[in-house]
Amino acid sequence: MARKGRCRTMGQLFRAPILAWFIAGSVSWSVSAASGAGYWRTYDVTDGLAGVKVSSLFQGREGYIWFGTQGGGVSRYDGQMWKTYTTEDGLADNFVLSIFQDREGVLWVGTDGGGVSRYDGLVWKTYTTEDGLVDNRVRTIVQDREGRLWFGTDGGGVSRYDGLVWKTYTTEDGLADNRVRTIVQDREGRLWFGTSGGGISRSDRRSDINRPPWVGAPGGGFMSYERRTVT
Repeated sequence: MARKGRCRTMGQLFRAPILAWFIAGSVSWSVSAASGAGYWRTYDVTDGLAGVKVSSLFQGREGYIWFGTQGGGVSRYDGQMWKTYTTEDGLADNFVLSIFQDREGVLWVGTDGGGVSRYDGLVWKTYTTEDGLVDNRVRTIVQDREGRLWFGTDGGGVSRYDGLVWKTYTTEDGLADNRVRTIVQDREGRLWFGTSGGGISRSDRRSDINRPPWVGAPGGGFMSYERRTVT
């Protein structure tokens, strides 16, 4: 059910430069001093937010802000109205860990135990380990230059999905740790994986054979990875 917040217009909210969104039991935002006297504005369940424990935030290309909560599902805010999606709507799990929008405008929501849900604006579809995802706890999601989606999981490593086939990389392939917290692709197209306990892994998947990536070693330093052989 959509609920109306106390912010007057979407234009007023999104024209002002947002300096930061903070998660501390509820959500607050500040405006720069250049646009007037800076102030904090807090949003919680009384405004329409699904829950006060917010684990992820994402702004889609339409301007909506999406909030993943721990137990309440995912809320969308357009500057005036709130709308929440839960398992009753098709979301995989109400404990949300990550949110991402791909280049086609499709929203992907990673959950804590339910897998990852895909939302095209009309229908929710969920992918789990039964489909090829390595672990149902999805901490981070990113799309590479080739359009493939990467899902960092909490213990299973990282899964790559090209729309048809799933492929998983773990410590057996050279990944520093199977608990992947964040993923980014740099200007050269290399993927970096931040892990929980193993450091950082860097991999160049454009050519697994011809260009060996470098992997952060759990005990420190780096390893060169080529043809699945650590040297």
